[in-house]
Amino acid sequence: MKLDQIPTLEQIYAAYPNTLALLFDMDGTLFDSEGQHAVALHHTFKAIALGEILKLSPIEIRKQYIGMPDPHVFDELVRNNWLKSNISLDHFLDLKKSFLHKTVNELGPKDLIVAPMEILLGQVKKAVQTGALKVGLVSASERHTIHSYLKQAELSDFFQVTISRDDCLRSKPDPMPYVQAMQALGVRPNETLIMEDSPTGLKSARATGAHMIHAGWFSNHS
Repeated sequence: MKLDQIPTLEQIYAAYPNTLALLFDMDGTLFDSEGQHAVALHHTFKAIALGEILKLSPIEIRKQYIGMPDPHVFDELVRNNWLKSNISLDHFLDLKKSFLHKTVNELGPKDLIVAPMEILLGQVKKAVQTGALKVGLVSASERHTIHSYLKQAELSDFFQVTISRDDCLRSKPDPMPYVQAMQALGVRPNETLIMEDSPTGLKSARATGAHMIHAGWFSNHS
């Protein structure tokens, strides 16, 4: 089911009454951060790339690479001979991370969390405190980036489990990250609701057999 508005917890329970765990994707679902990643990639491409990729605007980069793990972006640059010589994956990742963190570190909770998401998170927090619900975050971003976003949003202690691409042998679109989160929380797919926005994330979520919401609430910015 695709939703264009962030639901309340009451609406989630009405549609999925057996939900015992909520799993959030981060970029484009919890935060409207895909644009920040696209700008960081744009600066990274300008620094180390060659060829057609340099013609893409941040908006075009967002559309083309939304939800794609950074190592997969690097692989595409290699396949198309779009990288300057002697550029390693680690160099690419470090450069993109530095551009992204400069932006993120200037943001605060009000910049990162829109009002309807703030309402949902408040409801989720109360349900978690009573033991009625479990909550996790599953992202294709690296651990350090996730922690930076959560710190700036004042959500560092919110999620009971956080899965980054550093924590799995296989990242999205493979189902492993979500399966790993469910195992950590001790819930089954039919007790779990996943919220995702990107094609790779949706493929990952769908493959687990869990319930799924296609998060369309930030897609009007794509």
